Amino acid sequence: MKNPVNKRIPRIFLTQPGRYFPIFFLLFLTTVMMSSFFIVQGSIKKLYERDLREKKVESGQFTAAQELNSDTIASLEKENIRLYQNFYVEEAFSPNKVLRIYQNRTSINLPSLFQGRLPKKADEIAIAQNMAAANHQRIGDTIKLAGNSFKIVGFFSVPDYSSLLKNRSDLVMDTGYFGIALVSASGFRTFDPASLKYCYSYHTQEKLSASQAHEKLNTLTKIVHQSTAVTDGVTRFDNKCITYVMDDMGGDVPMMITLMTLILISISFVVTMQARTLIEDEAPVIGTLLASGYTKKELLFHYLCIPLSLTILASALGNLLAYTKVYHLFSALYYNSFSLPPFTPVFSLRAFILTTVIPVSIMFFVNLLMLSLKLNLTPLRFLRKEFVKQKNRKTLSLEKLGFVHRFRIRVLLDNKLNILTLFLGLFLANVMLIFGLSFKPIFHKYTDDIQKEMKYNYITLIKSPQPVQEDAKKAVVAKLDLDSLGKEISFYGMESGSKYESSAHIRRLAPGEVAVSRGFSRKYQLKTGSRIQVKIPYTSRSEKLKIAVIMEDVHAVEVYLPLKHLNRLLGKDPSYYNAYFSDTKLSLNKDLLITEIDRAGLSKYMDHFLDSFQSVSTTLLVVSLCFYLILLYVLSKLILDKSRTDISYLKIFGFQTGEISRIYIASVRNAVILYLLLLMPLLDIFTKKLIQISFRKLDAYIEASIPFYMYLIAFVLGIAVYVLVQFLQAGKISRLNMAENLKEVSG
Repeated sequence: MKNPVNKRIPRIFLTQPGRYFPIFFLLFLTTVMMSSFFIVQGSIKKLYERDLREKKVESGQFTAAQELNSDTIASLEKENIRLYQNFYVEEAFSPNKVLRIYQNRTSINLPSLFQGRLPKKADEIAIAQNMAAANHQRIGDTIKLAGNSFKIVGFFSVPDYSSLLKNRSDLVMDTGYFGIALVSASGFRTFDPASLKYCYSYHTQEKLSASQAHEKLNTLTKIVHQSTAVTDGVTRFDNKCITYVMDDMGGDVPMMITLMTLILISISFVVTMQARTLIEDEAPVIGTLLASGYTKKELLFHYLCIPLSLTILASALGNLLAYTKVYHLFSALYYNSFSLPPFTPVFSLRAFILTTVIPVSIMFFVNLLMLSLKLNLTPLRFLRKEFVKQKNRKTLSLEKLGFVHRFRIRVLLDNKLNILTLFLGLFLANVMLIFGLSFKPIFHKYTDDIQKEMKYNYITLIKSPQPVQEDAKKAVVAKLDLDSLGKEISFYGMESGSKYESSAHIRRLAPGEVAVSRGFSRKYQLKTGSRIQVKIPYTSRSEKLKIAVIMEDVHAVEVYLPLKHLNRLLGKDPSYYNAYFSDTKLSLNKDLLITEIDRAGLSKYMDHFLDSFQSVSTTLLVVSLCFYLILLYVLSKLILDKSRTDISYLKIFGFQTGEISRIYIASVRNAVILYLLLLMPLLDIFTKKLIQISFRKLDAYIEASIPFYMYLIAFVLGIAVYVLVQFLQAGKISRLNMAENLKEVSG
């Protein structure tokens, strides 16, 4: 080393582990968690894009009411597409658990195998990997479908179902209850032909933009309409079963970057407090070095090397552990929720920049600023330990208070920068803590609200009308694109006399007027009188609609209007309907049933969704508690280190360890308790905003209503952590060497 003073850096780390190891561990933990997330995020993005390309994902699909004849197929293929049958049946294998079964694919949406092989015999079946995992299925197990037994021979994923959504409008994946399966051609023929859904997938021969793909689909469906009805259609760009995974991961990234930046800034300030304390302790030495010819630049570099070495080492070891072990935590989270090809970690330059370059940069600039100011003193002032210019100023009058109370206040005033840093860290730790604790209650409340606001127990979508019980109300359910928002929204055309009349007066709406849910109005910040423009499916028409009513009792993102008005928009006969709303389960011909939404079943899907996020909640809890513990420990230690001489005097005057602890540690404890109590309103606002940002990617409006007991839990956990820190620091006070500290010469 050119500068011999730098040789002491390793010795500083080794001789003062209590000062630097906690910060190193916190930096290491932050790097491990953040690097693991970004490694998985970057790797999955590359795997996803490769899977779309190599496994020949469809350009779009549509479902016809009947099998297409050869003339219609020929007309479709004249539109520069290649058309493929993608027929399927849906069969239940246990209560509320359904498989959507396809024949082995050879030309489009090809499978990626995780384990085993594809079916060859009539009694063999392969199942989507994450559904099989959710139901603890193994190779060789048997499953009964439509009265026939099938042996499981493989687990797979396919690019057109990276998100296993039974309906593309579903809020979350229900991998425990819905999945897809592949069977051989002979196995597919064992199912009832009347249950077939005539789905067709296609590839366009040229690469299309999203708008061009939409126009292409409109053209194709118009051709199909000449021979049979089209019950569904979607392009690759609009198919949430394909795109949801990237939308979800894209929404996670800004939140994680923001969280990481806040944590690192807080750690940087703690490290600057450590460096500041070290400079004050070594002031006579610094003064001597400056007087001996050392420059401010050399000393600045020396003291910068300490936090930078710490950060670089923590980042290197953290990335090493993330790439070798911990990435499994986040990959398992995504693979529990999404049906993706087998995971392989790849090096991510972005992850390296976010978890190494940015932390080192933040640490460098924050410490550079503080150290530059601190080292901007003359050698004489360093020798005399005069860090602040003496000014004639009025001091706080504390004569009326007792000695102990005056001493406690003086401790807080002398350590005001440490206390401010502590407050910043406590704020971030509480945000993480409440953020992790609140996910489950927020989603459970959302599910409860959706269940309560459903006016009927069942919503049943059908292919064609058929007689049912008198209490069932006819309806039209359609998905319409909102041009101005770029979103697909559920529209409900309600029959006169439905239960929705009492809350929205739907029957009174004029043509061109709609009632929207509270969730719709709040998510898109619209109010009564606002206008929305909708694109009519399978046509090039658009129409503007006026919001006449906001249904405050409906949280889901939905739009309501009279049945005949929606039929007019869709170009249907005024009496057309494709759904029933009822309080009892309808007995319908199976081959005419599209799907059934059950009020009671909603919570089961949400429970499974929340179970898949349990690891994230636990991780956030562990990280925030570690952050809490280390921050309190480091800053309490800084306060004690700074006050070693005063503590020694107190011991000489007869104060016992418990009494000294109450002066020093209890002073900070009282400040922490007061701060946490005053912090709650700001914490509530900030955490709710962060949760709303994280939920923005969902096609739903979920209110960040955090239960009060979550703040109480955070408060109790914070105090419990502080009690542990107090116990550790009390031991340090009892072991303090009075003789050694009182030997120090005061400048």
